[in-house]
Amino acid sequence: MSTLPNLRQAVLEEINQIPDEQLSQVLQFLHVLISTSQRRKDEDFINDPLADFIGAVEHGSLAQNIDQKLYE
Repeated sequence: MSTLPNLRQAVLEEINQIPDEQLSQVLQFLHVLISTSQRRKDEDFINDPLADFIGAVEHGSLAQNIDQKLYE
């Protein structure tokens, strides 16, 4: 199995063999991969159920005297 630097090197070697006329297609493909990856990261955050909870407990008093309330 290739390590990441070796994989990057292999991709660069293959790109060097592509005719200049096809380089724009390679670049477009890379842009699609990058934008798809970024969109997935954004969607993961948006669809994260914990993201809706962020800031829900800003008031420190919510847990104040919780032991006393639990054992009443």
